[in-house]
Amino acid sequence: MNQAKYLVASVLICGMQITYAATPSNPQECSAVQDKEKRLQCYDSAAAKEPEQNKLSSTESKVRVAVLRGLKDPDSAKFGEFISTKADNGMSIGCIAVNAKNAMGGYSGIQQAALVEIEGEWRLLTTASISQATCLDVLKSTAK
Repeated sequence: MNQAKYLVASVLICGMQITYAATPSNPQECSAVQDKEKRLQCYDSAAAKEPEQNKLSSTESKVRVAVLRGLKDPDSAKFGEFISTKADNGMSIGCIAVNAKNAMGGYSGIQQAALVEIEGEWRLLTTASISQATCLDVLKSTAK
């Protein structure tokens, strides 16, 4: 009897690991992935599969993934407000508040991540310790 329970538990454990590796159900599970590139792919996959009612917005989810790709420690990221607009040339630009650990292992403090949408993909330009309004103003002036 004990052997049967052990076998079922073993199969269930393996099944969970295989399922987890193939289809992560949420971004929090991605932090367990050791390889950095695979962990980032996990974040991409989890964002794409997120249930509609839990989504912040499709745009904000893509923005967060773009920011995560540029961080030293993506698992430590804490996001704040995201704002976006269209520049005079029609380009989508946005800024999102983020606080994450730096190379020394300490939190850097809330910074603005400046992003631009190019061919449907959000790309991180830079992060800076500036206000969100300043972040958008700089993006607008450079997108002319």
